[in-house]
Amino acid sequence: MRGDDPSGANWGYLDAFAATVAAHLLIFGWTDTSAPGLAVGGAATALFVYEGAWAKARERARLRQAGPPTRITAAVLEPGDRTGWAVFPDGARAKFTLVSRCPPEISADLIEHRRLWVVGPAREGEVAVALPGRDLFGVVRFAITRSAGAVRGGRWCRRPAPRPPSPGPPPASARVELPPPAPSRSR
Repeated sequence: MRGDDPSGANWGYLDAFAATVAAHLLIFGWTDTSAPGLAVGGAATALFVYEGAWAKARERARLRQAGPPTRITAAVLEPGDRTGWAVFPDGARAKFTLVSRCPPEISADLIEHRRLWVVGPAREGEVAVALPGRDLFGVVRFAITRSAGAVRGGRWCRRPAPRPPSPGPPPASARVELPPPAPSRSR
């Protein structure tokens, strides 16, 4: 599979290796070092090609240990947008940006049901989003815009200054009496 491989394999290294082998054979032909060179180069290329897949497998294993998924309300303005808003279970509001390619199933759940499943507790920063019971995930960056009312170290929200109590109605001496309205002329 070429392009954006969901397994994480980087096929560009295989293309580079094939081009190198073709150039070597065109310039030098087959020599006594060609066979060992192909074996060593092929093994190194396989390591580079599948390094991304191994890293993705390690990341999936780490995510499984992050805890149970947390459902949060989220939405995008239009399908295909990479940014949107979310409301955490504690009431905090956040903007989010999809950092990595999001599987279509997660995007469809976001668009259809207006929700994201965060792996582990919902928090600010980069977190993984997934579907419960599925081995699909994407990475989202949350930035809290409004806290749930509690000051979090004084950083995320500012409580408005308290208003002074209203003095009530003005005293009778301060009231201005207006003249009665003039009678209307009707035909």
